[in-house]
Amino acid sequence: MSTTHQQFASIADAGARLFTQSHLAHSHQHITHQVRRQRVARASATTVASIGLVGAGAFGLVSLAQPSTTVVGPAASGSADPDAFPSGLPTAETSTSPDTATEAIAEGTVDITAESHPKDAAAQIAELYGVSADHALAAITSALPPEADGNAEGWLGEGTYDVEPSVSLERMAQLITAQMPESLSAAGIPRDEWQATVIAASIVQAEVPEGTEQSGYQAVADVIANRLAADMSLQVDSPLMYALGSESLYPTVEQLETDSPYNTYGKPGLPPTAIGMVSPTSLDAVIQAPQSDVMYYVVTGPTVIESAVTWDEFMELLERLYIPDND
Repeated sequence: MSTTHQQFASIADAGARLFTQSHLAHSHQHITHQVRRQRVARASATTVASIGLVGAGAFGLVSLAQPSTTVVGPAASGSADPDAFPSGLPTAETSTSPDTATEAIAEGTVDITAESHPKDAAAQIAELYGVSADHALAAITSALPPEADGNAEGWLGEGTYDVEPSVSLERMAQLITAQMPESLSAAGIPRDEWQATVIAASIVQAEVPEGTEQSGYQAVADVIANRLAADMSLQVDSPLMYALGSESLYPTVEQLETDSPYNTYGKPGLPPTAIGMVSPTSLDAVIQAPQSDVMYYVVTGPTVIESAVTWDEFMELLERLYIPDND
């Protein structure tokens, strides 16, 4: 066995001992860890090491970690003032109303991609309309439905929007924020469920590797829906990574102790806002969920997600994925 495997075994054994002594060992409904998206295949050493943050190993590491007093809000939202957390983006009530008669000073396009955040759209609009980014962001925020609670994250429609002098700033803001409410209305989602639907869909979008088949999106959406229904912690990485402004796939042990409403290990339910763009596939998966009883999922390949109903099935998946066959 390699040094890496020995280190992993030691971590897992320590975690398992602590785990079996706790009430969690008798119920899988209070601890799990879903492996976050991977866009490229990981090296074997990194893969084996990462399991130290999964299952019983996670329990051991987190239990031994020193608590952090850090309070974190959404670093990736593009809102300017961290002291204003948790409001994130400026609200229609607090922002200076944009000049709705503002016309474009140059023709061009506003490109909103799967990786865009409101601040990115605002920067493009600001350049084309000759206004500040804050002014453009206020226009976007003013165009949101009330259900968005003044935060445009997750509410922008992906696409390329043509900008001509005849298209006012107000009209452009309406165009890029119209798609999500239309989709939710068409699906028959009650308005008081709009925000939760968008938030859940944004997590699905962040967790699922690009190129994964629809069944993978559905599996992740089903896990989220089933865990919420069972009053279980979601325990997914992407909301915390969003709040920390981190590009890492996995949080460190110290980061897992972060005091943040986006830390779904320490806080129940959904985070307070969406964490990124929402694709039609992610939105549809959340709207259709749950389609199964799955409670766990694992990314087992660059574009493959496998799921499990029970803790034992979940551990079997992890063993097959992370423990190489030495026969």
